[in-house]
Amino acid sequence: MKKFIALIVPTALFLSLTLGMSSVQAEDQTVSQVTNIQQEAIYKITPADKEWANFTSKQEKVDATRIPADVLSKMTTDEVVEAVLTYPLLTDIYAFDSTEAGLSVLAEQSDAFRELQTREDAEQKLNERLQMRSLTTENALQPRTIDMLLSDKQISSSQSLQASAVPGSSATVHTVKTPKGSSVTAHKYSPDFTTAEKNELKRTFLSSYPNAQFVSNATVNYNCHSYAFYSRLTTNPYWIEDPSPYMKDGSYAVVFSPVSASIGTRVYFDHPDYTKTHSAVVTGTPSPGSPAQNFTVTSKWGKAPLFKHVAKDSPYSMNNIKLYNAN
Repeated sequence: MKKFIALIVPTALFLSLTLGMSSVQAEDQTVSQVTNIQQEAIYKITPADKEWANFTSKQEKVDATRIPADVLSKMTTDEVVEAVLTYPLLTDIYAFDSTEAGLSVLAEQSDAFRELQTREDAEQKLNERLQMRSLTTENALQPRTIDMLLSDKQISSSQSLQASAVPGSSATVHTVKTPKGSSVTAHKYSPDFTTAEKNELKRTFLSSYPNAQFVSNATVNYNCHSYAFYSRLTTNPYWIEDPSPYMKDGSYAVVFSPVSASIGTRVYFDHPDYTKTHSAVVTGTPSPGSPAQNFTVTSKWGKAPLFKHVAKDSPYSMNNIKLYNAN
């Protein structure tokens, strides 16, 4: 009997390990099958193409990454998920003051994401991608990105949209002052991104915006408005969602003509939804007669890195640009 039991135990262990390995191999094969739908096969032009670097505005990139409706309708939900996760401008969702704002902009510019919002099994398929063993080896940022996609109210049946600057972070409320002494509500967020996530945000944004110049790492410590109006130090700990007190109390005066702009002029990308507004600082001497869209500016892209870039070559709407000089 002891010999019989001794024979059963290693045999059972062997079968268990074999089945376990088969399960892992099957899971990895699923990942491979999904990721075989390469970005290059979905989009006509991608950051891997030389033509991408010739684009001088975000709109050109959006136009180049359209997917026809008849193509989307024939794709499985797994394929649509892959099209979203390989969308060249996906990480723009990190460039706004809230997840909701980032997802709203994504829905405006990504045909694949709008299609995913209509699929009944979108939440299930995103969760499956989140659970795949190989996920974390593909992209250090992808688990957080999928969590953000899952918070979309048209996709998730259980989660609400995150109001926090970064899902999973918490904030304390503080007050800072304008040069004229007005109070401005600010927040301190923590925890920050991991080093791997910061590196991935840098890599991805430089891929999407190859003409931008990296200045400093991604962080939840400060955002564009805080950088432009409160402090341009990268040790700045404050996140400011509403910079209007700086403009209303006379600390900054409107510049009515781009001709009057100079290094140090603040560029405010206005928008009806304040969470989609953006602020930048002119850091390159404007060419005579140049429109504000062509100014060289430095700005913090939401939670993403700090970049020096041409104003129109960024994640933000150029429909209503306003200029301000310090008084």
